[in-house]
Amino acid sequence: MGMDDTPKKKLQLISNLDLTRHSNEKMTISHSAIARPYKPANFISFIWRLRQADVCVLANSGFAEALAVCLAKFTTTKQTKIFFFDILLQNPENFTQLIKSKLLSLLLRSVDYFLCVHKKTDAYEKIYNIPKDKFKYIPFKANNYESLAKYTSSDEGFILSCGQSHRDYGNLIVALAGSHIPLKIVLPGKAISNFHNTSHDALNQAGDNIEIVTHDFEKDSWNHYLAKCSIVVLSINKEAIQPAGISVYLEAMALGKPVIITRGESTEDILLDEQALIVEPSDPTALAIAINKLWSSKDIRDEYAERGKQYALSLKGVDRLVTDILTVATHNK
Repeated sequence: MGMDDTPKKKLQLISNLDLTRHSNEKMTISHSAIARPYKPANFISFIWRLRQADVCVLANSGFAEALAVCLAKFTTTKQTKIFFFDILLQNPENFTQLIKSKLLSLLLRSVDYFLCVHKKTDAYEKIYNIPKDKFKYIPFKANNYESLAKYTSSDEGFILSCGQSHRDYGNLIVALAGSHIPLKIVLPGKAISNFHNTSHDALNQAGDNIEIVTHDFEKDSWNHYLAKCSIVVLSINKEAIQPAGISVYLEAMALGKPVIITRGESTEDILLDEQALIVEPSDPTALAIAINKLWSSKDIRDEYAERGKQYALSLKGVDRLVTDILTVATHNK
């Protein structure tokens, strides 16, 4: 057998996403995550699996995964390439969060690349000392793309605002003060909302035109709310440095709904002005103008809805997203 005929070793890729069906003749993919990372045996087992892989792709990773990656790289000479997909970092707002961010920034040095669904990464770079060339953009997708045929989009005459991450419902309530436009706010309970940096405090100021719905994010009823509304409004906290709201606006657009959203990481260099109405953060006057513009004209709503739908559908579904992730991860090995 000549040198060119020597069988190449299959690439060993490990992920906390179940990507196993994408294994092929060139790559074997294993599914692994830290189950109860506070248990030493589980944590050590995860580190061991990391050390055996050629490539590791971890999604929505936090402190435990960053620590595991750091220890795995520290305890082996094997050059495992580490990719963090859609890491959600916070803007520290107190001394404790600041100390945690400094420690996390040290651990994140062991990560080779950050695969982000947003392009505006300057806050991540500055606060967590991540070099710009470690970021690679991968477009997100509508989480309801594969199930769109189940839902009939209609207009039942209400605005919908929903979600749990970094929502500024207070800004929205002020924007609609004195208005008779019906609004449904769909969000989880207070404890979960607080964990995701969304306060319930302003909900007590909601007018009679505003209905508060506590939701468990069950997919079917969630999509029914999106399918029945007239407009989706996402007011995002100005302190947010992660792409908050991106999954919701893509779901809404895929169902043919016009979207109003706060300018920030989830919009910059991603959405065009004609695909959604984009307003500045913490500006209830601008938000009110945008809402009235869409509410008062079905023609304008339809124009934004169609352009937004074309954009959301162009991103396709999970297979495209996974293909992009694996392509970047294996080509940067």
